[in-house]
Amino acid sequence: MNVILGAGLAGLSAAYGLDEAIVLEREEQTGGLARTLSYGPCRFDIGGHRFYTDIPEVQALVAKLLGPELLRVKRRSCIVFNGRKVPYPLTASASLKAMGPGGALLATLDYLLQRSKAILNGKNNYENLRDWVIAHFGRRLYRAYFKDYSEKVWGVPASEISSDWISKRIQNLDLKELLKSILFGSDRRTLIDSFLYPSKGIGRIAQALTEKIKKEGKTICTSSRIIKINHDTTKIHSILFSTEEGLFEVQVTNLISTIPVTILAGYLGHPIEKLRYRDLLLVVPVFETERLTEETWIYIPQRDIPFGRVHEPKNWSPMMAPEGVSHLVVEFFCTREDTLWRTTDRSLLELTLKHLRALGILNNQKPVDATFVRVSNAYPLFDIHYRKNLQKALNLLGRFENLILAGRTGSFSYLNMDEAIASGLKVAERVK
Repeated sequence: MNVILGAGLAGLSAAYGLDEAIVLEREEQTGGLARTLSYGPCRFDIGGHRFYTDIPEVQALVAKLLGPELLRVKRRSCIVFNGRKVPYPLTASASLKAMGPGGALLATLDYLLQRSKAILNGKNNYENLRDWVIAHFGRRLYRAYFKDYSEKVWGVPASEISSDWISKRIQNLDLKELLKSILFGSDRRTLIDSFLYPSKGIGRIAQALTEKIKKEGKTICTSSRIIKINHDTTKIHSILFSTEEGLFEVQVTNLISTIPVTILAGYLGHPIEKLRYRDLLLVVPVFETERLTEETWIYIPQRDIPFGRVHEPKNWSPMMAPEGVSHLVVEFFCTREDTLWRTTDRSLLELTLKHLRALGILNNQKPVDATFVRVSNAYPLFDIHYRKNLQKALNLLGRFENLILAGRTGSFSYLNMDEAIASGLKVAERVK
């Protein structure tokens, strides 16, 4: 039997593409990080996930699954800087305007200096985030927009964060664009300004996949716990697991794992300590008001504010909350060892509201309710040593001839949602 660990988008897509499969999922609900949760009359995603792809097979699959449910949403994201909302992704004119005339001039001169140094030195590769951003944007823009937010997200100094993450996420501000923005106030739009979103939340993709998989006679076991993975030195033979219905053992032809590679390695007797993940804590206050913000995302880089991102689900789809009600999803990036993770829900709510009001996101609105979600191993932490440590892990796990790693957490790679789906489909083709 093809056994899949994890019912996130990669695991579900693999099951969708296979003729036979059993999927084991720890949570009560499928979807992984791309699931939509319900609380009272409100729906919310774990962090908010836009759907955009240039992968034809993924585009066709999602259109087939959801069709008219997909809404076209205008992207309206910003970074809060010096009390102002600066459009994100960063554009030259907006980011410099927020710094004021003097700051903008100094940032431009600094940018020219750093780019000239990089060109003269002929250097294109930078190991860490700090050096990459300084070389591409200059020190002043680095300190203003990148340093604090990146360190808040990843929990380590920017000099210890791999440049792999930032180079994929952020496109360069070139010299021509920067000068044009100073002289003429113009911007070159390079990233998408709209995206698709299911009317009832991003979790509808996973839900539709789940329904299709079950309809085809394949099995998905939610609320399952792996007890033991039976193996020899080169092959995985069976998995002992439990559900609410009892204890089961399934024979393994191929094991497709999308769970954190560190957890999988532990089951296989090869503990991996040097690969790390970041955890995610959500605070979701509910208000009796039609709308609180205008943006799809609000990024908060300030070091003295404990959360990093805020979004209002109703700005993505009006069906995420009933008329006269709205809610915010506030994201804290942390680890389970942090004090935040162990803070009481009541204290978390008070802390969140205090800072939302200080930022001007809230005025005097008081929540009528709130819920809290803690997500372990949400994001692979790409420190400057991760490539070396990952290769060691892959060498160990590569001994098992019928083991395949897939997905963001399973392969410890930065995958967008569409790439996670594509990785699952590719695994299915490989197994077939």
